Amino acid sequence: MVFGHLPMATLLVFTLVAWPLNLILGKIKPSWVFHRGEMVVVFCMGWISASIPGANFIGLLIGAIAAPYYYATAENRWAEYLLESLPRWAVPTNGRGEMTWFFEGKPSGSPIPWEAWFGPLLWWASFLVALALVSVAIVAILRKQWVKRERLLFPLAEGVLAMTEEAAHPGDYVLFHHRLFWMGLTVPLFIICWNIAGYFWHLLPSIDVFTQFHTVDLGRGFPAIRMKLNFFILGFAFFTNLDILFSLWFFYLIGVMQTGVFDRFGYTIGISDIWGPVVAQLWAGRQRGHL
Repeated sequence: MVFGHLPMATLLVFTLVAWPLNLILGKIKPSWVFHRGEMVVVFCMGWISASIPGANFIGLLIGAIAAPYYYATAENRWAEYLLESLPRWAVPTNGRGEMTWFFEGKPSGSPIPWEAWFGPLLWWASFLVALALVSVAIVAILRKQWVKRERLLFPLAEGVLAMTEEAAHPGDYVLFHHRLFWMGLTVPLFIICWNIAGYFWHLLPSIDVFTQFHTVDLGRGFPAIRMKLNFFILGFAFFTNLDILFSLWFFYLIGVMQTGVFDRFGYTIGISDIWGPVVAQLWAGRQRGHL
């Protein structure tokens, strides 16, 4: 969930605060209830702000700029071949152990070494602001083509729009009156809460629905097709166009067949990896002892 484009920090707060808050306001003073347009604005503001500290944004950036000086050793010779080529304004140094503190913990009583971070973070923040402005500009240019001409569906937004669809009374929503919604909410929520309780009381057996894979082997050399029940994917698929869902399955199977056929002919195209073919090829070469 932390790698998704719909931040859970926004969705959880929006669900647990906005819905109960509107229900209470509807009982006390209906004129104070947030209407659908206001709720969408609140969610969009939270969506944008929660995307910045996400795992795929600031989470990767901070770790990446802190890594070079911390992981430099005499064996890898980064100080000789890498560190001299890195701009001083982009990467904080480890002159007084600041990056060691970042990865291993700051000694008790020591101040936070802001002076080591201030410069790089300021320059990277300017780049991120420019990136955000360019992204907004691109969306503004493409919006008419996407929305009015092609009439594309946006599954991540469809869930929020369904959550904010109002019923007859202020603070009441259409989803509250659908049994299918309550069934879809209760089953995964029960499993998640049960597993959370199992973290603290080990007598409770874990329900391994989210982690248990079922594999289908097509033959020697062909990658096994791994399947598991994922309620989050089911929820996403509910709001997704059927043509898009079919294309996901179709091109996945094409990739499996292509990998298997190439392997039978003795030509490898690398392993399947979520980070891309370059990392996959490096990993495969290291496994064979080539790197």
